[in-house]
Amino acid sequence: MTYKMIIVVFGVFLYCFDSDNWTYFKKVGSIKSIIEDDDLTHFITSNGIYSYDDISNNYFYNFNLSKGIDFDNEIEFFYFDSNTSMYWFIDNYGIKMKHSFHAFWNEISFRRLNILDINQIVNIGSSSDHIWIKLFNQIIPLDQITGNIIKEDISNLNLDDISWSDQYYQDIDLSRYVIFDDWSIRANKITNNEGKELNPTSQMVDRNNNLWVGTSEGALLKGSTYSHRLEIVEFGLKSNNITTAFLASDKDWWFGDSQFLRTGVLRNKNNFKYNNYFLNHWNRSNNAWSYLDVNNSFSIQNLDVNDLIIFNDIIYMATMQGLILYNLSDNDWSKIDSGLHDQAIWDIEYSDNSIFVATSNGYNEISTLSQSIITSQDLLSELLKNNQVYDIFIDGKIMYVASEIGLFEKHFNINNYKLLSEKKVKNISKYNNNIFINDDDLWKLNLNTLDVEKIETKVINFSVFENFIWINHGDYS
Repeated sequence: MTYKMIIVVFGVFLYCFDSDNWTYFKKVGSIKSIIEDDDLTHFITSNGIYSYDDISNNYFYNFNLSKGIDFDNEIEFFYFDSNTSMYWFIDNYGIKMKHSFHAFWNEISFRRLNILDINQIVNIGSSSDHIWIKLFNQIIPLDQITGNIIKEDISNLNLDDISWSDQYYQDIDLSRYVIFDDWSIRANKITNNEGKELNPTSQMVDRNNNLWVGTSEGALLKGSTYSHRLEIVEFGLKSNNITTAFLASDKDWWFGDSQFLRTGVLRNKNNFKYNNYFLNHWNRSNNAWSYLDVNNSFSIQNLDVNDLIIFNDIIYMATMQGLILYNLSDNDWSKIDSGLHDQAIWDIEYSDNSIFVATSNGYNEISTLSQSIITSQDLLSELLKNNQVYDIFIDGKIMYVASEIGLFEKHFNINNYKLLSEKKVKNISKYNNNIFINDDDLWKLNLNTLDVEKIETKVINFSVFENFIWINHGDYS
């Protein structure tokens, strides 16, 4: 069990982190090997270990197995010993092992086994009494629990009882399999009608005679050895980075990424031939994934999603080239870019059939009924023209606007405003009678007295959820 430091609106305390209470999302990396244990099928990738539970038909990122593994260092062998329920893997640094009930990996250095480096190792296997490491010129028996070298003469042991891993000695032949949905198999490469290519890297037939095929692109295929039909299994994120997330009213999650917010470089569609995914969608109740791409929309070129909200089955996405709308009911795309103070939109907020968008030159109001920009003589909007508006927070009939010239309060029924702070505020949130503001440091502003208290330094952004403040410092949170 680990602990994270988070801030409560009235103090600081240690938050108890239990991995069983959390769901983890990561992009599926290149699939190096596939194994199964007594209960699950595991996909060992360059970005972590993912697992499948055939009883619940559930795919998930396996935090407990992945924890403590450096996936920047390629895993050469991954093995499950069904005799002891122990996992073993070998990388450039040594041999690691753990029991399925344990939270940590134990390491055996190559030096303990008189092995110079990983290039000497040919395979790993197990028998009823030992774990075996196969080298080019010998095999080494290890104790199944401690990993210590067995000193006895192996000539007295039944070497035919060893079950060797076959995951790295596979001749992947898919010539007898078919795949549909605009995909085809040719010369052991899987291609679709748009020219996208999947290259198989690993395969395994499980206890239920399902064929699993992993690819270097991170795509996973599943099929039956009886029907010889394969299908692509979609799960996990399609992006390594997530900068915005939205929990819809139906409890579904939507995830987007803005390369521009992370790097300052625009992510345009013509620079990504095959990976034009706009949003990742996770249906929580069914644990099902789907993906929104813009391949069929010629008007949409920028893929940076700075913010998003969903209202009346329409997804509103803030991009660097205007407001993108996607109708979930009829799968229709539309775009609002003309008439905005600027096409670069940082934030979106909803109130009373209106969408308020913060742009790099002020803010606009857009009707959710007509999907058109509302023109008005709003004094605050006029004041903030040609000024960066970074964030908007709406609480009932009051709107708070964070800009490069300060933090403002505006009542919707009054055409006036109040300056709350002259700080260059980048993002804001509210809890009771306090506004929390970030200008690279996190401050608490009392709305009754306008007193300001510094809470934390070097803050990229933050979020208030219930009575907690979650703070992003960039390399930790």
